[in-house]
Amino acid sequence: MTGMNTSNEDRRIGCIFDADGTLLDSMGFWQALPQRFLESRQIAAPADISKVLADMSLPESCAYLHQQYLGELSTEDIRQEITAMIRQAYAEQITLKPGVMALLSGLQEKGIVMCVASTSDQLLLEMCFQRLGISSLRVDLKFSSPPATSFAFRVSVIFLRGVLLADNRLPSNAFM
Repeated sequence: MTGMNTSNEDRRIGCIFDADGTLLDSMGFWQALPQRFLESRQIAAPADISKVLADMSLPESCAYLHQQYLGELSTEDIRQEITAMIRQAYAEQITLKPGVMALLSGLQEKGIVMCVASTSDQLLLEMCFQRLGISSLRVDLKFSSPPATSFAFRVSVIFLRGVLLADNRLPSNAFM
């Protein structure tokens, strides 16, 4: 850290937010997506289909659905249909979790640096954030993994305190 000024005046408080499940009330959509997709093709989905696909990437999920249920469709056709469902949900349906806008507005008023760091699709989040009014706030979007790495490089500050806010897969004090 040679050459960096570390006085208390230069230290900032920052918040890193995950998008899905933290700011956006989208986890129900993601959990129901496999069943909705299969039902849209008149296929009775097993109750555990979301659990089966939970740890798979989109290409892996499409390959699984092709092999198990939709041999007549290519994995690319499946991916396109699922992507269209996701795009439509982010464009029209996904909402903010209760209290998010008030929280973000309050943090902005206090001059707290805010970032949404996500591995979600950038265009989908930008479209959703625009529709929901988050784009009017000074919230930076970063797309990488892990989220804290992206944020730390972006703001180039030394934290006095920092908070990572994510869904239940990450501890809320992971950046403290």
